[in-house]
Amino acid sequence: MEEIGKINIVTNPVGAKIYLNGQLQTRKSPSLIKNMPVGIYKLKLMLNGYEDYEELIIINSNETTDVNVIMKKEHVEILEKEELQSLSNDFIENNDKHMLQILQTNEELNNQIILLRNDILKMQSEITSLKNLGMIGFVIILILIYIAYKKAKE
Repeated sequence: MEEIGKINIVTNPVGAKIYLNGQLQTRKSPSLIKNMPVGIYKLKLMLNGYEDYEELIIINSNETTDVNVIMKKEHVEILEKEELQSLSNDFIENNDKHMLQILQTNEELNNQIILLRNDILKMQSEITSLKNLGMIGFVIILILIYIAYKKAKE
């Protein structure tokens, strides 16, 4: 006949998941687990918002092993008002610096666009002037040909 015992698990607060030797049990704390074979077990209790609890427990024949655990809240860093204000100021200052850089870059780009636009307008004006010179040059060449033709006829 196999020797068996019991384990009685109580937690504060209640509702912790129970693991025995890494195996999740079907019930949460508080729980009385019967018919446990005698031996050494690794108990792990887990509850959201609380630190995990681990302990080695011994189950003895025809005995109830009591485990009473007050779960410890997970450590949450609480910042003082001055620290929060300092972090907030740093964030705002860095954000302002980045916004200023973006605005300066935007202004520089706008200035470059204006300069390029002015260059394009100048080039269009020069192209128009060259076209006009081309017509004048064509007319001058026609006149010179006419003059040469007249002289050749004389």
